[in-house]
Amino acid sequence: MEINNDILENDEFSEDEVIEDIDSEEIENLKSFDESDITHEEEEIDYSDEYFSELAVKKQYIEELEDSLDSISEIAANSFYQAIQVLGDLAALNERRFYEGSHSRFVAHWSAEVASQLGMSDTDIFEIRTAGLLHDIGKIGYESRMLAKFTAEMTPAELDVYKNHSYVSYQILKQHPNFDNISKIILQHHERLDGSGFPNKLEGKEIIPGAAIIAVVDMFHNLVFKRPKRLLDKTYNAQQYLKSRENRLTNSIEYLNVKSSSLFDTRVVDIFCENARKEWGELIKKTVWRIQLNKVEEGMVIADDYFTRAGLLIAAKGEHITKGMKKMMIRFAEVGEIPKKILVMK
Repeated sequence: MEINNDILENDEFSEDEVIEDIDSEEIENLKSFDESDITHEEEEIDYSDEYFSELAVKKQYIEELEDSLDSISEIAANSFYQAIQVLGDLAALNERRFYEGSHSRFVAHWSAEVASQLGMSDTDIFEIRTAGLLHDIGKIGYESRMLAKFTAEMTPAELDVYKNHSYVSYQILKQHPNFDNISKIILQHHERLDGSGFPNKLEGKEIIPGAAIIAVVDMFHNLVFKRPKRLLDKTYNAQQYLKSRENRLTNSIEYLNVKSSSLFDTRVVDIFCENARKEWGELIKKTVWRIQLNKVEEGMVIADDYFTRAGLLIAAKGEHITKGMKKMMIRFAEVGEIPKKILVMK
């Protein structure tokens, strides 16, 4: 390709003038030029035996590290669940004389049920269930004569002590990082929407949803199933138990509905009271049977409280039998801790 030197030496020239002196075939070659046509010589990687050996060592190290982390997580999880179980047993042991059935287990079960029906997450439901199980852990060590009373029967001094139990529970549990949210729920379970609760007189949306749920279920169980002082050591058969609670159940549901929106969350009251009516309606239709443990079926309702000789609550009146509960009761029956025949409603 030849370019006119006269044009190059001239300061004033245009691109068109230059191109006119370029052969047309060469112009076409320039137009079709593409950088991708340029080939680059790639550096060849040497995948030697040493390379693969080093890779295998690193992979094995990562797998061992993952296994170690899984083991640590499993140990931590087991430790957490064991702590919940131990504390729950202590709470149940502390309350056994004062309620028909287990107060803490009832609150745990029905609070979780309400949370589920509200569409809360699995994590929230677990934390609410655990908070329900442990909400009265701060009462351990309180005098029995005080715990036997309803709050309206307490002296001012006793009431001051009683009102401190949710804070004591919080202080006990907050020391473990896994109990952080659970301890906050427990701290607030006696708060009321209008600010009349304790310990911090929170109002409305200041109250954690889990605490608002437990507040309703806890109040209901206290109103229906707490034993009056004069009847602390009285025992009922299943039919007497149902009949003795019928009026209290009706009055308690009415109370919750009256206080809905002023003391208690309206949605929680509506859902829980509907569950309570349905559950009670089913119970009063049932007949009491004494059945061999290996013949009981899932869904049957326990008609009596069953404790070990050491006072550990194995099954509480009103609880539905599950597969796990049946296995556990059979094991305790085999070593003579509970009867081999139990009372159930079906």
